[in-house]
Amino acid sequence: MIPRVSFLTRADCELLGRYGEARVRWSRVDAASKRQLTALRDRVKALVTLVADLSSGDLSFAKFVVAAHPHDRVPGDYWGCIYPAVVPNKTFGLQLAVIVSAAGAELCFCMGTGRREGRRNPKTVAQNRRVLEEAQQLLANLPPDLITSVEARLLGRWRFRKSLRQSPRSSDFDSLAEWAQYAASPLGEGASVSCNLSPSGMERLGEGIVDRYVEMAQIFAPLLQYLYGDEGTDRIGASWQGVAEQPSQNRALIDTSAASYVSSTRPMPPSLVSPEPYSVDVAATDLFVPRETFAQMLALLQRRQNLILEGSPGVGKTFVARRLAYALLGAKDSSRAEMIQFHQSYSYEDFVQGWRPAAGGGFVLRNGVFYEFCRLARQDPDRPYVFVIDEINRGNVSKIFGELLLLLERDKRGDEFAVPLTYALGRTDRFAVPANVHIIGTMNTADRSIAMVDYALRRRFAFVRLHPAFGSRQLSNYLVRHGVGKPLTRHIIDRMTALNEEILEDRKRLGPGFEIGHSFFVPPEVGGPYDDAWYHSVIVSEIEPLLREYWFDDPDRVAETVARLLA
Repeated sequence: MIPRVSFLTRADCELLGRYGEARVRWSRVDAASKRQLTALRDRVKALVTLVADLSSGDLSFAKFVVAAHPHDRVPGDYWGCIYPAVVPNKTFGLQLAVIVSAAGAELCFCMGTGRREGRRNPKTVAQNRRVLEEAQQLLANLPPDLITSVEARLLGRWRFRKSLRQSPRSSDFDSLAEWAQYAASPLGEGASVSCNLSPSGMERLGEGIVDRYVEMAQIFAPLLQYLYGDEGTDRIGASWQGVAEQPSQNRALIDTSAASYVSSTRPMPPSLVSPEPYSVDVAATDLFVPRETFAQMLALLQRRQNLILEGSPGVGKTFVARRLAYALLGAKDSSRAEMIQFHQSYSYEDFVQGWRPAAGGGFVLRNGVFYEFCRLARQDPDRPYVFVIDEINRGNVSKIFGELLLLLERDKRGDEFAVPLTYALGRTDRFAVPANVHIIGTMNTADRSIAMVDYALRRRFAFVRLHPAFGSRQLSNYLVRHGVGKPLTRHIIDRMTALNEEILEDRKRLGPGFEIGHSFFVPPEVGGPYDDAWYHSVIVSEIEPLLREYWFDDPDRVAETVARLLA
């Protein structure tokens, strides 16, 4: 059974690094490590089996998982794959594979290495090669619209490679079309489109690895259907399409056919169920902002499409931004929301498009995160998408946005206003921001190191200022409900309210925009105890350093203020 705490862990990778990379003989591995390695292999098998079982289209799939100790040695990695059942041997066709090694996990859509392994079985070589060559002929002549539809879903984390097991950031081709031509050639054995997870990233993802594997299957289902389906493109995408559309049936499928290794009490991964509905009432829960105020912010975002939440440290700008995003989407749908953070080294090339070093030498033109997000939104024009930029004023906004400053305006959205980008490959290479893209930025008003927001950007955004919520009944109720005693709650509210009044009155150095927010005192859902010692720690380790920065030229005032807070 798959462990409940974490599906794949850094300990798994460390174990493969210790034994697998040196291909240590199985007989020399200690008993405890043998059990761990065998359990890891079983989890890879469970993952592969689950995804194969979730296929609901006409194209059926076979599965393969490497043995726990092939040839009496620990393998360099544990891998498994699913492949169309019409392929007589996995090595003579395209696969959807997962590879776990000392370097982490690699999810890949890859071409088998059939020509090498086929020589071991001469009786079936001719049949296997016919199947392979037929698929390669189709792969070399994929319809452009099919390539475009698949590539639009890949975003930035997928790499087009000549072979498996390369370094995580390496990429040999600029596009899916170039990769397909290579994979269809005699040199294309092992060619892959891969997404890598580091050991820590893999562990953080936990059971979400199932979600990523199914997402890969959904992305490449149209290609597999075209290459191996009996009716070609008439059934494109059928194999896993129902996974996202029929959650109740998916749960029944997992509970029955996969019950031997998946507990029915485990939550389904996000892409296997419909996103959780998200209303204004849900968003306003424990938000410390009146419901009416939140509804007004949401209406402003809908009307202007570009909104910046500004305020001093700790007022919950990022927290509110995420809730606004989900409320606009009407669901907690992370596939239609993206968040990044600007910083002083962030550039146009990171955000929009730019030339980057290629693995084989030279440079390749790569799209940035906002470009890819807009391309995804363009494929789904009937639903809203939200792009959140944390600390938007920390970067050089004119340099980062470039000509996109024009396209951000609500009346300049859509293909009618498409413009050539800085690195456009010709006059016909143009870009537009789709009408269904909304942008939320957050801005810290108390950071002295940040320049004022560019005026051209300011007039394209609506601004909402968030304030500390120490006078909010929602905050006091939340603190008491989470274990902060009523006397301490009153003490926090009284002391911080008085401090913020002092900051507001100091208009020469501080004033509005420098107040201290309530988030410093919002305890997490689990933890504690939230007593006087906790309060003392927050004041000394979080509030006092901020005051030292505010009144850097008046240390006596800082000491007096801290003494009053702790009294």
